[in-house]
Amino acid sequence: MSSSGFAVPHAKVVGPKGPKGGKADANKKADVKTEFLSLKEYVVGQISDMIMSLIPDSIKELPPQYVMKVGAVALVAMAVMFSYFTAQGTIVNMKSKYISLEADAGNCEVVSKEITGQGPFYATSQGVWMGDPNFRYNYVQYLLTLNKFQADLKEYSAMVCLFA
Repeated sequence: MSSSGFAVPHAKVVGPKGPKGGKADANKKADVKTEFLSLKEYVVGQISDMIMSLIPDSIKELPPQYVMKVGAVALVAMAVMFSYFTAQGTIVNMKSKYISLEADAGNCEVVSKEITGQGPFYATSQGVWMGDPNFRYNYVQYLLTLNKFQADLKEYSAMVCLFA
């Protein structure tokens, strides 16, 4: 038992051996020997196996004394690059503005639009504007032309209501 009070069985395969360590007999089965590892040894072994599975194959071809060192550097470099590009993408997206026709499309800001050279816009005394299906030219009482007019939807709606 280990000093931590835990023991984890770990199977170890021992190949068949002939008499006095000679060549093995092909008909003999391999012996399976169970040895107990401390919890610390087991966890370190599992972490080591996990790290080895994450290391790229090209690094695994290096001499054994360099595999873990170069592999750890490669994994740290990949983690740093992932963090950097994720942070950069988040920062850029937070500063970006998108155009949407729907006010509830996300974090929206009202943007004023300048209207120049459009018109004339006609309206009736009942508040029916040109383009409305109920609009009739013979009832027109208001003519509106805009030159460098800039307003958002709320300001524009308030202005149009003055004519109604």
